[in-house]
Amino acid sequence: MTDVRKRQQKIFSALSSKKFDSLLIRKLDDMHFLVVTIDGEAMGYADLQGRHKTYRHAWQITSWLRDEYGIEGSVPVEAMS
Repeated sequence: MTDVRKRQQKIFSALSSKKFDSLLIRKLDDMHFLVVTIDGEAMGYADLQGRHKTYRHAWQITSWLRDEYGIEGSVPVEAMS
């Protein structure tokens, strides 16, 4: 298994088990993407090929987290410059 796949599998597992330190939505221009912190290490959510999963709106990420993983609540949004 490649390092990218191992990293993403770690994120999938942490989201499924709800065992992560924090979630953050980062905003860059018109794109939003999810950052998951696990054991003090921040990792961007991506597919198994390593492509970051981006969204147009932050609410799409929170809806996806609720629908896919049962994670409720708000996630802070941080603008990147």
